[in-house]
Amino acid sequence: DEALEAMITISDNGTALALWHILGGANIDQTLAKAGMPDFHIALDDSEDHTATPRALGTFLTLLARHQLVSPAASDRMLARLGRQKINNRLPAQLPENVLVAHKTGNLAGLVHDAGIIYTKSGPRVVVTMTWDAPVDDADAFISSIGAIVYSAILEPPANARFQVPRSAVIAETGGVARLGVPITNTGTRPWAAGGVGSVGLIWEVRTSANQLVASSPRPQTLPALLPNQTETVQVSINAPQPPADYRVTIGLTDASGNALAGAGAATAAFTLRVHAPYLVAAQVQMPPVLHIDEASLLIAQWSALAAAGSTSHAVTLSWRALDPRNNRTVQQGSSALGTIQPTASGTFFVPFVAPSLLGTYRMSYELRENSLAVSETAVATVTIYGPRTYGGDDERPVPEGLRYSPPAPTPTPRFEFPQIRLPKPSLPIRAALSRLRARPQRQRTRMFSHWNAIFASQNTARSSTIRTVVICRNAPLSSTTRPVTCAIPIATTGTTTRPPICCATRTSFTRVEMRIPRFTDSRVSSGTITRIASTQRGAVTAFTAAREPSSTTDVR
Repeated sequence: DEALEAMITISDNGTALALWHILGGANIDQTLAKAGMPDFHIALDDSEDHTATPRALGTFLTLLARHQLVSPAASDRMLARLGRQKINNRLPAQLPENVLVAHKTGNLAGLVHDAGIIYTKSGPRVVVTMTWDAPVDDADAFISSIGAIVYSAILEPPANARFQVPRSAVIAETGGVARLGVPITNTGTRPWAAGGVGSVGLIWEVRTSANQLVASSPRPQTLPALLPNQTETVQVSINAPQPPADYRVTIGLTDASGNALAGAGAATAAFTLRVHAPYLVAAQVQMPPVLHIDEASLLIAQWSALAAAGSTSHAVTLSWRALDPRNNRTVQQGSSALGTIQPTASGTFFVPFVAPSLLGTYRMSYELRENSLAVSETAVATVTIYGPRTYGGDDERPVPEGLRYSPPAPTPTPRFEFPQIRLPKPSLPIRAALSRLRARPQRQRTRMFSHWNAIFASQNTARSSTIRTVVICRNAPLSSTTRPVTCAIPIATTGTTTRPPICCATRTSFTRVEMRIPRFTDSRVSSGTITRIASTQRGAVTAFTAAREPSSTTDVR
């Protein structure tokens, strides 16, 4: 019984699918055909869709209203369940609250339906409305207008109207006045007079969620003269109650004597009035337009304390709601801590905002709150939520085309040239024993190594009878106290370090000293290619290129 109740009152599809699998589409089609509804077709398998015409639905509801569907007892049970429908923003939306409507709604992508039985003083009336290719809000308003037209046509009151009230909550301060413009259409057959006999008035009342009356219009507001089907926007002022809460406001018509016409069949309309305490802060929140599911993005909130903040500080949070743009319903909601607002001050909060567990485009409604009370105006922004962030090259993910590094085109001539140095050929091969080499150490001067490195650079040197050649020691130890090596590299590379030298000799020969230069990327530092930056001649290490040539640098990362 609970499953059937959910299937009808909140359009839960699980029970409907279960019944479809149990009973079978062919059996249901056969039963409907015997009842005179051959155009009511239930899918036979997953490859088909359920289809029905407005006439077939009208026949179904007519049999139900006459207690002729299945049996009188079964019809009564079905009518009672349809009367407990909880989605009432369509056919019943513009009807008086005491009017019973037994109906069933339906939604699919691009489709908005409602069909039911409106119980009037002159008897039940069957109404079937099916729309397609229309925005959800427009379809809801159209269907509610159809319900009001049917109801008013059967009970012709002295005056009748159609009201276009706000779909979202109207905001007002406690004890203040909410002012809004309401387009009103004369849907009756008689014209309205501007005053006296034949004039029409507007009244309103405010009730709590428990249907307790807390405020009402002191006197009817005279409406302008309107011909049938003529529309005009009327400014309505509503006194807000003192306690902060959400209230339901209902507006309706009166005759020239001030008597309410809702009991005679005139349509009414209702909307939500959200009453809050005086705002404590004026805030401007920069909500990121692009978010990634369950990942944090930077949120910037600029604030300025108002006079209502008093002389005490206030800890505030950002309360948000993700709204489905198709029907403006809340899909997910939450809050994020911001910080403390100081009186008579202003500032900026920089906080991480974790995106909802959603994908797609949504309208994000948010405001600042202290505990459960709103302390700033509500703002709305449109955001698009994508999947998790990806980084090119990580976990074999591809690098986005827009982020690929394109090396600059080579220039016809190099920016500089290394000097060509011709070394004389040694007359004797250098094959002296290590003991002999160590017997005659020779300290060499160097321009690119620190004094500490120069001491070890003087070790393990070799000398022939005609030429002296210096070899940088391969096993020279490095210490954390080593001074940083600073040299101008003739490529676009920058970086500093206080650790052992980032540029150190790694391989030597008689004609060059090769260095390993770090390569800087966006996400990590890795060893680069071996680059020749120094040459040796006559035993002296000369970093002439690195020391003399200017280097073009990039921005420091």
